Amino acid sequence: MLPVLTGQPQYVSVIHGLRQGSSRKEVYSFIGDTSPPTLPTIKMEPNEGLVHYLQPSYKTYCDSSMVNSFYETHSDDNLLPNEGQRIRRKVRSLVYIPTVWVLAFAAPLLPNEARKRVIELCQMMPQSSQYLFEEIIDWTTAACTELGAVTSDSGMSLLTIPWRDVPIEHTFLLWAEHELVRLYPNRSQLQKNIKD
Repeated sequence: MLPVLTGQPQYVSVIHGLRQGSSRKEVYSFIGDTSPPTLPTIKMEPNEGLVHYLQPSYKTYCDSSMVNSFYETHSDDNLLPNEGQRIRRKVRSLVYIPTVWVLAFAAPLLPNEARKRVIELCQMMPQSSQYLFEEIIDWTTAACTELGAVTSDSGMSLLTIPWRDVPIEHTFLLWAEHELVRLYPNRSQLQKNIKD
């Protein structure tokens, strides 16, 4: 899955897995580049949970032609203002991507960089299959549009999820390392063999 991460500028990076904490009910996201036992970025689900963000909801955003025109004169670390002529479609705040694409999104990308990456990957697919990836293209296009009104959220993508920071505690880090090994057992065993 791809989310937009909070911060300035906004970035898109892959979620390797969602895990429920051992002593807590919260769900944790393992985000971005990782090579066990090195931990990736770990974020806690928003206060209201993740279910809302996994459901498609109507969002108003700039279409592909507007995005293309905007980035001809603006750098990729800008987002399009949520104004003027826009389209309204159902979009999730998280989008599923093919497993073989995970490495292409392991390092953080600006929303328009992620959009260009998706388009490049789609163009490698047979013409007859490209329609299967339209949802991902729509998602990265929507991610390039700002949330909207001038508020404390100004400058954030309309797909940004309000992740929470995790507690940096010894027991939590041990749990996270264990979960990472469960996510990537073969990679962990390979690294163990290299060390031996």
